[in-house]
Amino acid sequence: MKKLSILYNNLHHPAHVLEFALQAAKKNGFEIEGVFVTDVETRPSYPFPNDLPLTSEQVTSETAEQESAELIEEYIAGFRDDCSKASVSSSIVKTDLDHLFQLTRSTDVFLIDARYQQHTDKLAPFITRFHCPVLAVSESASRPDRVVFAFDGSEDSEYAIRRYNALFPESGAKAFHLLTVNKELEFLEDRVFINDFLEKKYKDLSIHHLEGDASDVIIDFLRLYPENMLVVMGSFGRSAVSRMIRPSIATRVFHETSASVFIAHKP
Repeated sequence: MKKLSILYNNLHHPAHVLEFALQAAKKNGFEIEGVFVTDVETRPSYPFPNDLPLTSEQVTSETAEQESAELIEEYIAGFRDDCSKASVSSSIVKTDLDHLFQLTRSTDVFLIDARYQQHTDKLAPFITRFHCPVLAVSESASRPDRVVFAFDGSEDSEYAIRRYNALFPESGAKAFHLLTVNKELEFLEDRVFINDFLEKKYKDLSIHHLEGDASDVIIDFLRLYPENMLVVMGSFGRSAVSRMIRPSIATRVFHETSASVFIAHKP
């Protein structure tokens, strides 16, 4: 059975990521693994720091750690209950950042919350080293009905599209777009992959040739569909990135659009 892992950052419990996972599991036969990383953030910030001297109970590192542990157990219980209600097989792993990388060898795809700043900033160095694809789920696209394949003809971008198709053959999406930038002349060389794979799999595939700065035109295109959009792209934060899908583009998609993002690079 394919395994889908959800990355939980200690006290952060992204319900929309689990919603995406449950839908994907029921349609595509995943087991869901909840991965609770316990050393990214230890305590949520208190909104009224000037009131701390007035509290009857002094907050110490020990009490904060105990409260965090209790909350994590509550979240784990809720995770198990939601999976059980959906009749989806589930498992739990508690880990730290040092061991997170190793877990990516034993799963098919990792889900993270696209909008939680601590995920995209603090975990970015680890995400670039993941052995498996990463799917960053936006709260506005927990049930995407439109998929955009960002394709530049590179091995990474083709690999990402094939991995997405293998993992999510039943995506539930109703519209599919193939997006290329500054590539109309070279594009004829890629017709084998497009004709024999993409257009046969996705009968209503729309192909868009865009001109201009890749980062700007991709963002502008995604903004045409502000909700329920998922983008499939090749590389994120690697030295041998493709000509079109640079790290800056993936970062801009995270921060400037409401799309979910599937990222994979060829091993």
